Amino acid sequence: MDIKEEEEIKKEFQLERVVLFTDAVFAIILTIMVLELKLPEAINKLGDKEIHDAFKELILKFFGYVITFGLVARFWVAHLKLFRYLKDYDQKLLGLNLLFLFTVTLFPFAVSLITRKTNPETQLEIYNLTWLIYVAVLFSTIFTQSLISRYLLKNRDKLCINAVDLETNFEWKIGRVNLFLIPALMAVLIALTFLNLPYYVPVYVVAVYGIVISQVKKKYYPAGDKGPLIAQLYRYVKAKRKKQVITKT
Repeated sequence: MDIKEEEEIKKEFQLERVVLFTDAVFAIILTIMVLELKLPEAINKLGDKEIHDAFKELILKFFGYVITFGLVARFWVAHLKLFRYLKDYDQKLLGLNLLFLFTVTLFPFAVSLITRKTNPETQLEIYNLTWLIYVAVLFSTIFTQSLISRYLLKNRDKLCINAVDLETNFEWKIGRVNLFLIPALMAVLIALTFLNLPYYVPVYVVAVYGIVISQVKKKYYPAGDKGPLIAQLYRYVKAKRKKQVITKT
C-alpha cells in the first residue's frame, strides 16, 4: 500500500467520523427531549385535581415533543442529503457543521420553554419570549444549514462528488432565499418583541416563512413538492384503499 492509498483511507475514515459524530448528536438531542415526558414521582400522593393538572402538562409536553421531533428529524434528513455527496472536508466545513449542531442542540431547551407551566395572563412577557426563543432556534438552524449548502456549492469540485447537479439536488434556490429571508424575519421578530404582542405572532411569522418557501419550491422544484404531510398521508391511505378494492374484485 503506497502513501496515496493510505491518505485516501485515512481521509475516508475521518469523513466517516464527522458523519457519525453528527448522527450521534442528533440521537442524543431526541433522547434528551423524550426524557422530559414524565409524570411527578409522587403522583400516588396527589389529589384528583393535581393529577388532572399533571396529565394536562404532560399532554402539552408530548405535543411539543412530537412537533420538535419532526423538525429535528427533517434537519437530520436534510443534513444527510447534503453530506452524502462529500468526498472530502476542510476546517471551514467542520466549523459550519459544528455551528449547525450548536443550533440544533438548542431545541431541547427551546421546547422545554414553550411547554413549561406558565400563566400567559400574569407572565405575558415571559410567555412571549419563550415562543420567540423557539422560533429563533428554528430559524437559526435553517440558516446555518443553508450556509453549509452554500459552502459546499462554492467548493463542489474539491469537496463533492457528482458536482454537476448539486444545485438541483440541494434545492439551492430555497437555500438562497433562506439566507436573505431569515435575517429579515428575525429582525421583524426582535422589533415585535418590544411591542409585547401576543405569543402567537412568532407562529404567524413562521407561517409566512412556510408559505414563501412552499411557493419557491413549487415554482423551481415541482417534482419534489409533495405537499403538506397531512395531504401525503391522505393520498397514501386513498391509494391503499383503492388497491384493496382492486384486489377484492
